[in-house]
Amino acid sequence: MTLVESGSDPNEIGRLLLEGSPLVRDVDKNARWTSECNARRIALIDKMIQQTLSAEEAAELGRLTARLRLHVDNEELSPIEGARRLYRRLLETDSPGTSEE
Repeated sequence: MTLVESGSDPNEIGRLLLEGSPLVRDVDKNARWTSECNARRIALIDKMIQQTLSAEEAAELGRLTARLRLHVDNEELSPIEGARRLYRRLLETDSPGTSEE
């Protein structure tokens, strides 16, 4: 049986889903991901596993996870971007007449 077939109000289902997961728009996109953020997220995950996580802490964990996803998805951290920068730098230093043949 699906949620719709259960007779639940679709608006209530949507509200509960939004309440349970932070939206990327609710996360400060300019905030840096730090080792302190990571340590706090790990501590909250431990509390979740121990089933001692409060509602406020669950919301904080959601926000931290969303921030981590933004950090990981950052194109500047992508290995291909580093390779492109290296390639451009190599092209700049390999001008005609500088190679040893």
